[in-house]
Amino acid sequence: MNEKKVYKIISLSSGSAGLSSLFSKNCIKFDSIRPFESHYHIGIDYYSKDIKLLSGPHVTLHFWKIFFQARFNFFLEKLVKDSDAGLLMFDITSKNSLYNIEMYISIFRGHDPSLPIILLGNKVDLMVKRLIEQEYLEKYLSRNNITRYYEISVKEDINKNIEAIFSDLAHLVFNRAQ
Repeated sequence: MNEKKVYKIISLSSGSAGLSSLFSKNCIKFDSIRPFESHYHIGIDYYSKDIKLLSGPHVTLHFWKIFFQARFNFFLEKLVKDSDAGLLMFDITSKNSLYNIEMYISIFRGHDPSLPIILLGNKVDLMVKRLIEQEYLEKYLSRNNITRYYEISVKEDINKNIEAIFSDLAHLVFNRAQ
């Protein structure tokens, strides 16, 4: 029997980093009977991505895209407890964007120091406006025990690796669960 594996991925970003665009272009959004009007918002959007592993089953990644505010730390900590990985995104043209997600990393690491975290640096189409130096970024990745790092442009998919990111994430969570 070919059983489908389902994994929960907590997804967060700094404001305007492009995470909503990433999911809307590459995943299926969960809606109830009819889509919510924009003025109704519960703080979480749900997306799904099905992936066939090369040497394994079909995997479904359920992304919980959380609109986070620091005053709701306790809520995020509860959601992270049963997650299989984290997907974080920042804007490479904004130093504050990278600094702001460090709080999320510490919540993930506080729950499970070995939880896979994929970090996405978005907006490489604006490389001339880049403010995050490569040397600083390498230290940041090491200090925060980031599992994988990719630089992308959701707008233009310059590196053509967005599908590879989802596939890599599926392999990470599947192999970790074995």
